[in-house]
Amino acid sequence: VSMVRVGEASGKLDETFNRLFSYLEFEKDTQDRIKTAIRYPLIVVAVIAVAVGVINFAVIPAFAKIFKAANVPLPFLTQVLIWTSEFTQQYWYVMVAGLIGAVFVAKALLRSERGRYAWDRLKLRLPLAGSIILMATLARFARSLSLSLRAGIPVVQALTVVAEVVDNGHIARRIEQMRDGVERGDSVPRTAVTAGVFTPTVLQMIAGGE
Repeated sequence: VSMVRVGEASGKLDETFNRLFSYLEFEKDTQDRIKTAIRYPLIVVAVIAVAVGVINFAVIPAFAKIFKAANVPLPFLTQVLIWTSEFTQQYWYVMVAGLIGAVFVAKALLRSERGRYAWDRLKLRLPLAGSIILMATLARFARSLSLSLRAGIPVVQALTVVAEVVDNGHIARRIEQMRDGVERGDSVPRTAVTAGVFTPTVLQMIAGGE
């Protein structure tokens, strides 16, 4: 919306829409690739969950009867498996209720500003996935800022717009700190270093671009 306003005021509305089209098309393509990439892991997790359920409700109880009839001492790990199976069979409804309750609590926390910010910050620290999320968010930041600046939006206003579209509260807050630093007269590279979320490559490119 901010870019459309700038495009209308500057008489370059057609160029603005062309840039927005390319940006939105790239965003959709990225989202489709992410969905395709996580589809197989989700299927694997679902299959594992079904397998664990079958083992706990059918396989282990059958062997437990055999071991009990044989009256032989069992290794500790085998006993743990049998106890786990018995607990699952007796209290499965409690586990299901707890899982559903945890989902509702998580959703409620994510609706709050503090909960959403804490989750966005935690995502960036996850092993393996955290670095991927960080790269994707920085890529969105770079594309959005480039698009805003090319449309003629001033740097301070552009950083405000970008902070709203990066889809991560932690990085958005750091971008807002950058905006405040630029308003005070600092350079964009210096405020980017102070933000503490950008990779060395991104910092070098920002410095070179300025």
